[in-house]
Amino acid sequence: MKWLKSKTEQGLTKLLKHGSGDFRFDPKNIRHRLMASIEQTKPHPIKHFRLNRVFKFSASFAGFVLIVSATFAFASNQVPGDKLFALNKAGESVILSLPMPAEQRAQVRDYIVDQRFEALDAVNLAPGTKSLETIKESDESLMRAVQEISKNKQKLEAKGKTKQAAKLEVILDNLQKKAADREKIIQKLEDETEDEETKARIHQHLEQIKNSREKARLEIKRFQNPESESDQILF
Repeated sequence: MKWLKSKTEQGLTKLLKHGSGDFRFDPKNIRHRLMASIEQTKPHPIKHFRLNRVFKFSASFAGFVLIVSATFAFASNQVPGDKLFALNKAGESVILSLPMPAEQRAQVRDYIVDQRFEALDAVNLAPGTKSLETIKESDESLMRAVQEISKNKQKLEAKGKTKQAAKLEVILDNLQKKAADREKIIQKLEDETEDEETKARIHQHLEQIKNSREKARLEIKRFQNPESESDQILF
C-alpha cells in the first residue's frame, strides 16, 4: 500500500528512520510541553463594541457641551464693540432658530432689544469708541423685532386669534415706547460727535430707529382701528 502514501508522508517516514535510534514516544513529556506552550501563549483580545468607550465618548461630549454653554454664558455679558460680542449674537441666533410660539418669539426679540438699549444707556454715560457700534446694533435689533412681530401678529389676526395678536400688540407698544426714549440719547450722541463721517452714520441709524418705531405705532393703530383701514381702502 506504499503507493497510497503521499510524498510528504514518505519524507516524514524517511526523516524518522534516519533520526536518533533511541527515539521513544513519551505521552507524558508531550503533554507537559503542550500545557507549557498553552500557558505561555497570550490570548488575543477580541475586538468588539465596548461600553467603556461609550462612557468615555459621553463624558467627552458632556464636557464639550459644558464648555460651549459656559462660553455662551460668558459671552452673554458682552456688549457691542467687545471681542466676544459675536458669540453673544450667535447664541441669540441659536435660540431664535428653535421652534416656539409667536408670543414666545416676540418675548425673545423684546429681550434682545432690551439688551441693546441697556448697552446704549451705558454708552450714554461714558461715550467712546463703542458708541457707533452700539447704536447700529440697537437699530438693527429693533428693526428685526418690529418686522417679525408685526408679521406674526397679522398672521394671528388672519386666523381669528385675536387674543394672541393682542399680546403681540402689547410687546410692539413697549418696543416703540422704549425706542422713543433712546432716540433722545442717540440725538445727544450725534450732537456731541465731532467726526463728520461718524456723525452722519449715527444720524442714519437714528432715522431708521424712528422709522421702525413709526411702523410699530402704525401696526398698533391698525389693530385698534381695523374699520379705519377698510374705510381708507374704500375711499
